[in-house]
Amino acid sequence: MLRVFFGQHKCASKWVALLIERMCNELGWKSTIAYRVRINGHGGLRQLIENEKPDFLIIPEADVDQVAEIPVPFKGFHITRDPRDIVVSGYFSHLKVHALVDDPALGVTMEHRKLLQRLPKKEGIDLEIATIARVPLQHLHQWNYEDPRILETTFTRLTSSSFEELAGILAFLGMIKQQNRWTFGSRCYINRLLKRFGMGGLRMRAESYAPAQLRKTLRDLSFENLRRGKPWWLNQRGAHYRKGRPGNWMEHMDPGQEAEIERLFPGLIARAGESRQIAPPAMDLRSGQ
Repeated sequence: MLRVFFGQHKCASKWVALLIERMCNELGWKSTIAYRVRINGHGGLRQLIENEKPDFLIIPEADVDQVAEIPVPFKGFHITRDPRDIVVSGYFSHLKVHALVDDPALGVTMEHRKLLQRLPKKEGIDLEIATIARVPLQHLHQWNYEDPRILETTFTRLTSSSFEELAGILAFLGMIKQQNRWTFGSRCYINRLLKRFGMGGLRMRAESYAPAQLRKTLRDLSFENLRRGKPWWLNQRGAHYRKGRPGNWMEHMDPGQEAEIERLFPGLIARAGESRQIAPPAMDLRSGQ
């Protein structure tokens, strides 16, 4: 069965993608990141899945129409975030550090950044609401939050209680169980080495991840380590990785901007934090064994 991560812009999707890639590498699974340019290169999401046959599909900027394109049985999870925090986080990221592209349909251009840098903060946030932020907010507004195949979680829960939340997600996906810490950890290490040295086809496949290994992965790929450039082989150093503080929008957004989001996407602000609670896995995950 295919597993799918449905991400959204400014909802920790890059960090979650790194975690998934690491876990899949250690399990001997194939993961595929489906950015829009890659989807278009295959002629659509259905064709990408049929051509690449991933075990875990990562869609960093998902929309509800893509769910109908998945041609095989799947289980997945989806991240939401307060739309006001998405706007403010996007503003500061696009102002200084976000990767630039040539096509405005694909992301942030140099022209957009220069315009933001010329504008006062209020006008810059107005511009974000009117342009780039409208895409992820539209995706969240149109999303089907009642699909039983897709577990809903939030940016806040993932970043504040990462182990508990991810363990619950993996339990929903049917891919976590207690295993011998040292035996499984050694297998994961060997699989990582094989992949790094171009011998990924020799990896030993496993069907379930271990809680202790999840703790190690979260330590290795913590926001603090990524900001410092660790692990060094990921080449991920930078300010892109930061734990966004929930409610940060209150320091930067005025009531008129909040009202504009509500006008454009009625009910989204009230709904964005509403998501199903993850049922505790049927195992003791607290020990980390």
